[in-house]
Amino acid sequence: MKVALIELGGSHAECLYSQLLFLKTIKAEVTLIYDPRLELTVRDFINEFDNTILLAEPEGAFFYYLKLRKIIINNQFDKVIFNTGQGDVCKKICALPFPKTIEFLSLLHNTKKLYGSFGQKIISSKVKKYFVLSDYLLEKTAPFTDKKFLPFYPIYFKPYPIKINKPEDEIWITIPGAILLERREYVRLLECLENIDFDKRIKFIFLGGGPKEEVDIVKGLIEKTLHPDNFLYWNEHVINDDFHSYLQLSDYIMPLINILDGYDFRISGTFNLAYAYNKTMLIHKSLNMDEFQENSIIYDYDGIEELLKTILTLKKIDYKAQDKFNFDYQAQQYTEFLLMK
Repeated sequence: MKVALIELGGSHAECLYSQLLFLKTIKAEVTLIYDPRLELTVRDFINEFDNTILLAEPEGAFFYYLKLRKIIINNQFDKVIFNTGQGDVCKKICALPFPKTIEFLSLLHNTKKLYGSFGQKIISSKVKKYFVLSDYLLEKTAPFTDKKFLPFYPIYFKPYPIKINKPEDEIWITIPGAILLERREYVRLLECLENIDFDKRIKFIFLGGGPKEEVDIVKGLIEKTLHPDNFLYWNEHVINDDFHSYLQLSDYIMPLINILDGYDFRISGTFNLAYAYNKTMLIHKSLNMDEFQENSIIYDYDGIEELLKTILTLKKIDYKAQDKFNFDYQAQQYTEFLLMK
């Protein structure tokens, strides 16, 4: 069976490797179709695909989509999986005619798109089976009985050796991802921490670079705190080796998000990083749902000081393994859904 994995938006690369591993369990021939924006994030595992097609966007967008259509048809793919099944690129591809022998599937990162998005209706004219990225998002798909949906967890990553050292007495709270103020509540957290004289053993690690103006805002707020040395941040992209080393050594993962920002219809990739490395999450009370009852500590900003005191008293958190995160189970669920008629 020939399968194409397509990611032409430059994002969600963290979902690709798990799918590649799942597809290899059924001996599928897997081709990655991607654009230059993804080169940096997939370079560590790109050689594990059977084939790769780097598709740079030409000046004329119409010809770009015709070229992609020709690639899909000429390669005689049995299944085409959109790694990002929403947005302009996916919509325009799905508006084109294809042979009925090709089945289209997609990851749906934001289930709210199902509710009234004209572009998503165009995509759904081709895509009849969607993967959603958590059990709690499956609940949002209930009204759409003409489609099939499967929750899966892309929580498997290429093994990375640990290349940094961590002092034994330190406690690392890590917020992974690019520093983008509209995505995470850096400002609110740092304003709460400004006058708290918390223990110097606690380190906040902002694991990602970002636009200079946004990093500068975060840097300025850090410098206002009583212990600026308790924070670590980057001005630029964090290379994969360092990114995964810090995650493996972290004690806690903090998504630093609020459900009011739409996270009842989508997930944060931070959740899957915590699941991947068996890390306890620090979850804002707005996200206190069944999904996070295991292996999480719930907090409110008014109680940040108490949270940090609690963390100091907890010598070690026993992580409770969950059956649904077992690789064989996830691979079987994914591939059976893929092959379902």
